[in-house]
Formats: sequence, structure tokens, C-alpha cells
Amino acid sequence: TNFFQFGILKRMSAIGQDWSIYFTHVPLYLSYGILLGAFCLRYLYVREQWLHQQYAELNARIQAMQARIHPHFLFNSLNNVVSLITIDPDKAESMLISLSRLFRASFQELKLVSLYEEIELSKQYLIIEQIRLGERLQVDWKMEIEPLQLKQVTIPLLTLQPLLENSIFHGVEPMIGKATIGVLVEILQNQVSIVITNPYTDDTIKSRKGHGIALENVKQRLKAYYGNSVRFQVYKGETLYTTIMSYHYQSK
Repeated sequence: TNFFQFGILKRMSAIGQDWSIYFTHVPLYLSYGILLGAFCLRYLYVREQWLHQQYAELNARIQAMQARIHPHFLFNSLNNVVSLITIDPDKAESMLISLSRLFRASFQELKLVSLYEEIELSKQYLIIEQIRLGERLQVDWKMEIEPLQLKQVTIPLLTLQPLLENSIFHGVEPMIGKATIGVLVEILQNQVSIVITNPYTDDTIKSRKGHGIALENVKQRLKAYYGNSVRFQVYKGETLYTTIMSYHYQSK
């Protein structure tokens, strides 16, 4: 019995020593845990601040880009509304409604919209320009895409409109007769491709400055959302200027 009691006491003593080792290292383990937790919290805080700053800078940059898109278009449109009020009030009203929708969109916060919404907004812009330019402006849309699919694809707000504005400014206004702008929209798997064409001559490009500003703004806006998947190219033919942009889209 004494031997058995001695064995139990010896085991209890060993267990006590093991626990003493654990308790001896507890403060060290707690210190490591606190340091690791503080490091993780600091990392998350810094990352959150960085993302917030990136978003703020991106938002400011894109708003500044949008502010530079419209000036000559706004003045031309208002002048035409004034001239139409007495001779064709219905056209003047239609022009003001489309202008209101377009500028309401331009003052919205930074966001992605469906490709369907962006196309409809661009058509509002073209209504204004077709009233202003009459038969001189022809637009050829090529889209074999169901509306439902267009509604599932995202694109930054006011991406198409500045490109169309650019095409009209450089490809239609300088021409004496009719001029056609072509718009091709394709969706293949998860890639969107948009091709815009307009007539041009070297003389009109040289005489009208700022041809690259709208293109660069749209390119940077797309890259802000879709990164390296964005492809943006321009080609100058003998009489045709072609803008091609593509990106891997996100579903709404």
C-alpha cells in the first residue's frame, strides 16, 4: 500500500511539474498572441485606410474626367433648344428631356451600370445630336444580343457616351454631307467587345484638338474597374477612325 501511495504521489508530483512548465510559459504565449493580434488588426486597419484612399482618389479622378467631357456639347445643345422653342417646340421639349436624363446620369456617384442602361443612355445623347445635326448624322447599331444578357453585363457609367461624342465632334461635324457612326457590340463568353467607327481626315483631326482626351479618360476608367483585362486600341484608316475596347465583364 505504501508503495502504491508513493507511486501516486510521484505521478502527481510529475503532473504538477508539467503544469508548472505550462504556467511558466503562459505569459510568453500570451505576449506572442497579443503581438500577433495587434499586428493583424494593424494590417487590417492600414489596408482599410488604403482601400478607402484609393476609392476616394479614383472617385475624384473619374468625376474630374466626367466634368471635362461635356462643355461644347452642353453649349451646342442649349443653343439649339433656344432656337427650336419657337419653330419646333416638340423637338425642343424632346431635346430638353434627353439632356436632363443625360446630365442626371453625369452627376451620379461613381458606379457600375448594366450595359443595357449605358446603351439606352447613349441613345438619349444621340437623340439630342440627331435633332441638332439632322440627316448629317447617321448611326448604325449592330447588336445581336438579347436585352436580358445586356442587363447582366456591367460597364462604368458614361463609357459609351464620351466615345460617341468624340466621334461626332471629329467625324461628323467637320463633314459637309452625311456621315455614319458605326457601333458594334459583342459579348463572347465573359468578354465584352465594343467597336466604334467614324469618318475622318487628317486635316480635321489636326484642326480639332483633344481627340485623345476622351479616349484616354475612358481607358483609365475601364482599367480602374477591370484591370489588365482591358484592351483599348485605335486604328486610323484612309477615311475611317476605329476605336476598339474590350474587357472581361462582371455580372450584376
